[in-house]
Amino acid sequence: MRMRVLGWITSIRVVSRILILLILMREVMGVILPPTLTSAWARKQRTEAALAQQDIRTPASLPAVIADEELSLRPASECLQRALGCCVAAVMADTRASGDPFSVVELQERFPQAYGWMTPEEREFVENAAASEQDCVNFTWRYEAVATLLWALNALPSLPDADEVCDVSELADLVMNLDVNKALQAAQYRAAADILNQLDMMYRLQWLVHDCRHQDQDVPESVNASVVQERLYALNWLTGFDVADWDDIQTPA
Repeated sequence: MRMRVLGWITSIRVVSRILILLILMREVMGVILPPTLTSAWARKQRTEAALAQQDIRTPASLPAVIADEELSLRPASECLQRALGCCVAAVMADTRASGDPFSVVELQERFPQAYGWMTPEEREFVENAAASEQDCVNFTWRYEAVATLLWALNALPSLPDADEVCDVSELADLVMNLDVNKALQAAQYRAAADILNQLDMMYRLQWLVHDCRHQDQDVPESVNASVVQERLYALNWLTGFDVADWDDIQTPA
């Protein structure tokens, strides 16, 4: 009996040492162990392979994103409302940049429902006639987030490559001609795997952008930093990153 107990103790000590060693490898050498759910690990590997074909390398230590089995998207109708509310702010920013801005009343008439779906920050911008030029630039880039949300809802067939901006004219036509009530009832997402593939890609490209800036290097020509930022912002909100409201979303890498 004494020998059996000693054997158990020895086994426990061996396992404990292995676990400590693995933790040290993770912290000191940047080695990341595969997640429990293999779908996330496999997606990470596919993304890394696709980026490698563009001569883009990201650290193996970057974790995988949400696994298929873990994904819980916001309701599709909420996603559509968020896309339309965000679009209102982008339209105002766009018209201000053109020198011929809509009035608040005009915007309310053109987007009677979507106007009420803006976030506090969006509404503050829209109703502030003295908004800064930089605010206009920032909110104009929100078209990319709108396109990402509409793509997730299968309202857009595809997203451009990460170095290309969305077709704002196509986006405007889609939004202006949308039967909002019918669209809300019919809203549904494209395949979850497609959304997670895009999330994983944008997460790694966001790391690349941050690293290039930290190293005082140019971002590769195949990557538009603002496009990546807006897509990841929208996808983090959509997939419930940090369970934050739209105005509080973070895009860490």
